[in-house]
Amino acid sequence: MPHQNNRGFSLVEVLVSSFIVGMILSAIFFTLSFLNINILKSSENFNEKKELMVTLSIIERDLKSLVNRPIRDIYGEYLPALIINNETENKISFSSILYDDQKKINKIVRIDYNFSEQRLKRNIWNVLDRVQNSSFQTHTLNENIESMSIKAIDYSGEWQNFWPTGISQKKYQSIEDKDIEFNFRNNKLLDYQNLMLGTIKSNLPQALKIIIDHKNFGVIERVILSQI
Repeated sequence: MPHQNNRGFSLVEVLVSSFIVGMILSAIFFTLSFLNINILKSSENFNEKKELMVTLSIIERDLKSLVNRPIRDIYGEYLPALIINNETENKISFSSILYDDQKKINKIVRIDYNFSEQRLKRNIWNVLDRVQNSSFQTHTLNENIESMSIKAIDYSGEWQNFWPTGISQKKYQSIEDKDIEFNFRNNKLLDYQNLMLGTIKSNLPQALKIIIDHKNFGVIERVILSQI
């Protein structure tokens, strides 16, 4: 009767097999970890892009609804329908038409965009002609926006860092809170009168340019045509 060989695996063979299996499992684990990281980064990138697009759409909607409605400040002095000043934290203040979801009507509000405390903020006043301690709502927008500036195109086709351009330029100073209120003061009575005359129509630009510096996406520019 022939002798049967019942020899098992040697220690070397077991070690080599274990090493190969370990390498295969390590490669699988590394691949899965790499895929998870890529999926996470893609998800974060998608969310950041979505948040930025929402912010841009809000700004665009506000500015497309720009309306020729000057207001009075808490001292009874006139503020133009649109004020732009890129040298301060208060970038832009304007009258705009918003839709009231509760009342199902359009209404005119006053909106300010300012960049303070490293945050882009949107302030909305439901009362146009203000009194002392007029209430407002503040919305903090995209936290990854590092800076913002707004330019307006004049009727000669030039982009301007300030608006209005048809009246004497003077820096707008705040009345109570420099992050909220614009104060439009000028000693020339004619300038005030022009705000309430038909010439105010020419004091609104035909287009606005929004320039945003995003932490991850860099500088983004968007031109918005006025609907006036």
